[in-house]
Amino acid sequence: MLAGIVETGQETLRKKFLMPDINNEIKWAIALALARQGSSEHTNYCVQLANKLPANNNLISYIIPDLIYTRQKQAIDYCVQIINKDSKDCYSPNPDKPEFILCAYFVMELLAPVIMDFPLKTDATGTLVTGDYEKALITARAWFANNPNYKIKISP
Repeated sequence: MLAGIVETGQETLRKKFLMPDINNEIKWAIALALARQGSSEHTNYCVQLANKLPANNNLISYIIPDLIYTRQKQAIDYCVQIINKDSKDCYSPNPDKPEFILCAYFVMELLAPVIMDFPLKTDATGTLVTGDYEKALITARAWFANNPNYKIKISP
């Protein structure tokens, strides 16, 4: 993953990705690193795998941060699709309210620090600076609808 950020080792990563005995976890990390380096083939691979998974806490906790790491528009667009979904597929983080909520709340929190000029901000802990997540979601949806050519911050 570090190779993806520092943009090195593309040829070695490509060879390793094609090896038949490589395990899925390593293959995923290599694909992410190559996607981060701008490989549309590997970005497609990552987004297609994510598309096969149900939207739930596991997707939000493990796959979405990886897609955001790539800093590729196609991967971020997939995240925006989740922001626009109205199905309640994620468990609430509040143990006193064991209910399903929109996964969009988690995704907008993850995207806030990496989208330029995004109207929502996060604090040092990564939590949205808002007292009203429903209102924040309306703001995020409207912003993405009005800014389809948004810019992604490249720095880690």
